[in-house]
Amino acid sequence: SDPHEIVLVEGTVPVDGVYKLRVTEELWEAAFFDIARLWVVDHPEDLTVASSLKIVPGQVVPKTVMASRGLRPVAAAWDAAGQEVTARVRRRDEVYADGWRPSRYQGVAAEPWRFTFDLGAAPGTPIRLHLEGWIFPTDASLNMAIAQRADLPPIAARLEVETADGWQPLMDPMGFPAGKTKTMVVDTPTLPEGAQKLRIVSNQWLSWDRIAWTLDPADDEPRVVSKLEPRLADLRFRGFSAVVREAPNAPHAFDYATVRSEAPWLSLSGRYTRYGDMLELLEEVDDRLVILAPGDELELEFDAGSLPPPPKGWRRSVFLESFGWDKDFDRNTHEGHRLEPLPFAAMSGYPFAEGESYPDTPFHRQYREEWLTREVAPEMALAAD
Repeated sequence: SDPHEIVLVEGTVPVDGVYKLRVTEELWEAAFFDIARLWVVDHPEDLTVASSLKIVPGQVVPKTVMASRGLRPVAAAWDAAGQEVTARVRRRDEVYADGWRPSRYQGVAAEPWRFTFDLGAAPGTPIRLHLEGWIFPTDASLNMAIAQRADLPPIAARLEVETADGWQPLMDPMGFPAGKTKTMVVDTPTLPEGAQKLRIVSNQWLSWDRIAWTLDPADDEPRVVSKLEPRLADLRFRGFSAVVREAPNAPHAFDYATVRSEAPWLSLSGRYTRYGDMLELLEEVDDRLVILAPGDELELEFDAGSLPPPPKGWRRSVFLESFGWDKDFDRNTHEGHRLEPLPFAAMSGYPFAEGESYPDTPFHRQYREEWLTREVAPEMALAAD
């Protein structure tokens, strides 16, 4: 479990000195937020900034802002089917490359695949990759089925390099993007002399929008001007955005301008956070959670009116920091028929280890009594079975 993340919110600008964001729960799941902050980051105009966020099996990746200068496209690229896809991964344009053959199980390819790219140079040094893409994941029920198939072992994405002696592992595991299209920054070990071809090996459903590389990391140059606490945090029911998809291998997205109030499923039974002002619950990691049911929206505002403008030749980017979880309502998720047991920061996993439980203190009992008052009855949720 890695509940802490920061996500670049591209294109965000303040309106009358205020950053305004809205977080919606569109899926058949519950979302839990313990904090929400906005990192305001200034950096030279020639830098590309990205979050360090990625999923690396068995590791917790420190959350920070990373910066790169002189990003260049790869000279050539071939997808998992061996097709040349250089143009598809040259720029961020929602045109994806993959080429793997799906199995009958969502999220797992029928056989291991290899996505190859040529840097166009042999630097003989460490390099930094910017891999912009997304993963279509499995779920709890699929994982149970896959676990019973000896011919479909999950293969976490790894990075290999072509040498005079053939292909050799370079990073295993390499990691993969944390959900829908994001930039995953990968710092490699020193490449062997003469090596300029790399390949990603996996059987996950990974699709790539852009692949770029550089010899010039610049992580020490961006300045975190402020970590803004919200001045407004309002929870309410909104409804469900229309689902859109730009291409068959693009991620599902949501049209915020088109909304319906009828849910395509029923919420998990349990006691959710009451609607209204959530500021008190988002101040610190204290296991007092803002809990969103399907169709809910959390409106956030951050006052940036007192911040100085970026220096000349610099620009400003913002990152949303959060600490929390999602619970999928898959019937093979632990206690998948109900909202509880509630997650908490010190848990070792979900389900909890023996002897672990959500904190039972006067402070947390008061929270549950005063804040978790929006109840979905069990019979409402079970009607979907």
